[in-house]
Amino acid sequence: ESGGGGGADNESSDEDGDVYEVHKVTDRRINSDTGALQYKVVWKNREYADDEGNRETTWEPAGNLIDCDDVLAEYYASKPLEGCKYGHHERVCKCHLPLIKSGQDESIYKPFQMAKKTWTIDGYQSTRKKNDGAGLMKSVFVDEVRGFGLPMMEDEVKLVNVHRRRKYGVKPDGEPVRLDLTASPGVRFLDYGTNKEGYWNYELFKEQVMDVIDCYDVLYPEFQVIFSVDWSSGHTAHREGCLNVNIMNVNFGGKQSIPHPSKLEPGCINEDKSIFKHGDTQYFVFRSAEDKDELDAVDDSPPWYKPNAKKDEYLGKAKGKEQVAWERGLWKDGMVEKVANDDLKRDQSLSLNAVLSSCSDFENEITALQELVNRTGHAVVLSPKGHCELAGEGVEYCFGCSKKHFRRTNTLDGRHFRERVLRSISRRVLTLRTTRKFARVARAYKAGYLENRVSDYADIEKMKQERASHRSALDFAGKLCEDALIDLTVEDSEWEDAMATA
Repeated sequence: ESGGGGGADNESSDEDGDVYEVHKVTDRRINSDTGALQYKVVWKNREYADDEGNRETTWEPAGNLIDCDDVLAEYYASKPLEGCKYGHHERVCKCHLPLIKSGQDESIYKPFQMAKKTWTIDGYQSTRKKNDGAGLMKSVFVDEVRGFGLPMMEDEVKLVNVHRRRKYGVKPDGEPVRLDLTASPGVRFLDYGTNKEGYWNYELFKEQVMDVIDCYDVLYPEFQVIFSVDWSSGHTAHREGCLNVNIMNVNFGGKQSIPHPSKLEPGCINEDKSIFKHGDTQYFVFRSAEDKDELDAVDDSPPWYKPNAKKDEYLGKAKGKEQVAWERGLWKDGMVEKVANDDLKRDQSLSLNAVLSSCSDFENEITALQELVNRTGHAVVLSPKGHCELAGEGVEYCFGCSKKHFRRTNTLDGRHFRERVLRSISRRVLTLRTTRKFARVARAYKAGYLENRVSDYADIEKMKQERASHRSALDFAGKLCEDALIDLTVEDSEWEDAMATA
């Protein structure tokens, strides 16, 4: 069965052009005939299917729900597998499978970058440009199975495209819902700038991640992938409707985001004062009886501080921090939105932001990237802030080695800039052996921290300060990157082969 194509804001249209709103997703399956991923959708504004008040349901292909992120997030969070540390849904968890660790990061190359040291002949050295020129950004994945950039053969790309057409479906005109891949998605370039291709953000990164996951699912279906990323804004973007006090107003209504419903576990409420008990679900919007699944449901009561409010004043509107805190039994007289950390006269227990942020559900709220990857049974881990020596399975060392090669071989000819970048990230420069070596170095650092290979807290703080000041592996591991290039020679006649390999 199908109810038409998906639309924005959890809406879907049928063949007659009528628009219907998705109420929720209750199940998923793989169609035995087509191999397509399908979701069981409950429709919000269609007629009830029976006299008992059950809403109409249909099985919809995944391609129809691409823009329904919030209802899909609610479904995948509804039945977490017991004991799964990532909170995977019981139908998709892959935590019992062997692992592949994949790191990711972004880096910028500029056409007129040169090595810090250059030859001087008879007192003269090469002229340097006033600036490094307009840069080219690339986002790259690396693992110890395929190496830098997730290189793939042409036949492998075709297999992935077949899988994607089955999984996401095709449009009425025969075009795939998600475009076919023409090459490995492990490397994506962006000619960044206001008047160019824009700037790298979560939406662009999300598309790359979805493509990479499709590749791993086809190439290594019996493995779980753990993606290691840093804390850049594209990796830690908040998902729509997240539990975040910064997107909520103090009072109800007004222009504010509505967080997703939250199951109240220990650490969320004060049971002595709360209107909830552990295990209940709190909604962050005042709901009418029509929004509830129970036949005998009634409208939510008005805000506790405005008991005489009319229903049309508050129903359907966000509750705000004050109402949420009161329902959890956390409200205190004299509370304000925020108490400055340096205000010694005020207690942080009187700060709505501080009290709600300390609740376990707010503290454990996952990022948009983690929620996206968790749907597939894979997982995301964030490397410690300020420690690029640990990040991305050695991806920083890979970039350091590549940039050292780029600067040494830079002819300062802007016409062949992209070709030189491709040469510097090719398998002739970053061999599989080299990327594995860098991954071992990153693991050695991790092992050092885990085994407390420092004498005292002062050593940890010193190391933290040193690492936090660096932005590139060339700053703290220059010799390692240098050693990786000692025996490396790429003749000019091999450029075309090197670029094809990249």
